[in-house]
Amino acid sequence: MRLALLAEAEAELDDAATWYDDRSEGLGDEFLAVAREAMMLVVDTPETWPLWPGAPARIPPIRRFELPRFPYAIAYQAFPGLIAVLGIVHERRRPLYWIGRAR
Repeated sequence: MRLALLAEAEAELDDAATWYDDRSEGLGDEFLAVAREAMMLVVDTPETWPLWPGAPARIPPIRRFELPRFPYAIAYQAFPGLIAVLGIVHERRRPLYWIGRAR
């Protein structure tokens, strides 16, 4: 299964890592490591993680993986042979702002 981050999701990942690094050197790298590990779990078992609450019904559905230690979640859709990461979403800001990225 292939993993693809939309450009906006890639930017969100980089922005969050930079923000954490600005607060404490090395924390951005920890955030990236946690996010990458989470994305590999999603690739391995995409149907395991819950549907995103409040997201409109889509096929395939939009799912959520909550990152441990950080208030972020990965919004994604699982297509045959592809995981499309729609956003690296801060869970306390602007809910569903990324929904227009879904297919």
